[in-house]
Amino acid sequence: MSVGPPALRSPQGIKLDEHAVDGELTLQQCSACQTVQYPPRELCRHCLGDELNWSAVSRGGDLLAYSELQHSLEPFFQEQLPWRLASVKLDCGPVVLARLTASCPPGNIRLEVSHAIQAGSSILQASPANTVNAVNKA
Repeated sequence: MSVGPPALRSPQGIKLDEHAVDGELTLQQCSACQTVQYPPRELCRHCLGDELNWSAVSRGGDLLAYSELQHSLEPFFQEQLPWRLASVKLDCGPVVLARLTASCPPGNIRLEVSHAIQAGSSILQASPANTVNAVNKA
């Protein structure tokens, strides 16, 4: 039996789901200083501006660290173990936590991060940069 991800989301997390487009990367950007925000928030982390618009941003980034989740108490995650997770420093500024696709080799590689919609919720997913480009060109 398939179950959905944990339902408890912050108001900003719900907005992230609403603005997510499968295969793209949509994050908040401050109108005043243009700083890209992650995780979603109500005020700009740089200038405290309160006008944060959702827009498509550059998906490229560098792998900082990764780990593999072997166990979980959440049924949604148990069905999909192991989960390979990575910290990715995006070219547009913030560091995000994303799920690594199976095609990611270990090591220091360039990645492209995008939204993936699973059971109605958005997750960030990272793939090797050349794999994403090949898929997008096909």
